[in-house]
Amino acid sequence: MHTPADLVLASFLGEGLIRIVAAISLEQILPMWLLALADWCYGKFTHRAPEGDARHLPKRKEQLQSFLQAAKGAAKTLRLPELPDELLESTDGSGVFLEIACSRAKPEWIPPKVVRIADVYYRLEAAAPGRRPRPFVYRLRRLAAGVPGRTVLHYEPPQVPDLVKPS
Repeated sequence: MHTPADLVLASFLGEGLIRIVAAISLEQILPMWLLALADWCYGKFTHRAPEGDARHLPKRKEQLQSFLQAAKGAAKTLRLPELPDELLESTDGSGVFLEIACSRAKPEWIPPKVVRIADVYYRLEAAAPGRRPRPFVYRLRRLAAGVPGRTVLHYEPPQVPDLVKPS
């Protein structure tokens, strides 16, 4: 027969495995259930506003804005043909930049991710709206040295001749 101590120990072991898997696969650190419960109880006792709570759900207005933003992004590509990306390299006083204009959004490209193109590393500076037929523009800054890691995005340009240098 299992004692209460065995059950608590088993729950900590199971929780630890779940937290490890979440940290590796989702890159998200989950709180210990005992500490999360204590935080929730403290929030209820002190009448803490839900915005400060880690378990806060967005309000209906925020959810609607998020939905409309996603719908707007989908509408941008509704009747567009899938085109190869257009690359434009430029230089200014602060460094070398690469702009990639795409006909489809790259959802995993969220600044400030690092992107590797061939053997060159770039930091994603911004994602901005562009003009049709390539309504998504990503601006990257060239890095002096490589930054290998698990979260580096690998990008294969459509063709090297598409890299346009302004004259």
